[in-house]
Amino acid sequence: MGPDQVKSLVEALASDQVQLVSLRGCGLSDQDWTRICGSLIQTQSLLQLNLSLGVVCSTTRTQDLSRVLLRNRSLNTLFLHGNMLSGPGSLVLFRSLAVHPALLSLDLGDCSLSDRELDHVCGLLPPDGAKPGLQELSLSSNPAISSRSWTRLCVAVAHSSRLRVLRLDFNPLGDRVAGMLAVAVASSRTLQTLDLEGTGLTEVSGQAFLDLLLLFPSSLRVLVLTENRISAEVQRRVQELLSERDEPIREEHPQQQPLRARVCQPGGAHTVLLTSGLGDNLLDETEM
Repeated sequence: MGPDQVKSLVEALASDQVQLVSLRGCGLSDQDWTRICGSLIQTQSLLQLNLSLGVVCSTTRTQDLSRVLLRNRSLNTLFLHGNMLSGPGSLVLFRSLAVHPALLSLDLGDCSLSDRELDHVCGLLPPDGAKPGLQELSLSSNPAISSRSWTRLCVAVAHSSRLRVLRLDFNPLGDRVAGMLAVAVASSRTLQTLDLEGTGLTEVSGQAFLDLLLLFPSSLRVLVLTENRISAEVQRRVQELLSERDEPIREEHPQQQPLRARVCQPGGAHTVLLTSGLGDNLLDETEM
């Protein structure tokens, strides 16, 4: 990413009209990173920020991002997929996430999270009567997390007052954690999408979710069970039951039409693009 591109991005952010910035996979110098963080702190229009695939690649950058989150109050969607965010140096980031007043969607997939980090993530799903908390959370492919911490997440999900989308795909959860997730789904009044692709489940888990859908009311509309040892018949019956729930999913916040600043995607031209576009759900862009 060259100086002219950084200058264009900084000027765009200064205009307070840009709502989406994507630096996904960009090879930024530390100097350019510092300049961009200064602009992210100042802008009051930014809603969605994509820093996936190694952009936050050092303790210093983690601390810089923490300062951005403490000062920028407009951001509601943050992609950190594919950054290593484990260890003592990452705790300052999770503390900043915990006090951000507007964050709705967070992608921490493939971030090498441990139990310590997941305990902080659970704090982003407060119970009824507390602060708002996340609506969408992706924790895909974080295999170092233990069953104990997944259990704590299940409890947080059961009591969360706003969570609608949870992605746990490609984690070695197993039937025990899946059983607790089924209980959490039954308790939650808001969870609509649960992704459990490739999580080491067997027919036991498939039957548990089938019984849940047959016997208990829930808000669940999408359940992904592919790439598990669950029979095609059970998966078919699960999807049939879900398809019968034709109540429309209510959006809790209006869709935006943001001015996008998309910068330096791998394999593409290294340019800054400012275009009008729909305010798509950023978590749907997550790639393994």
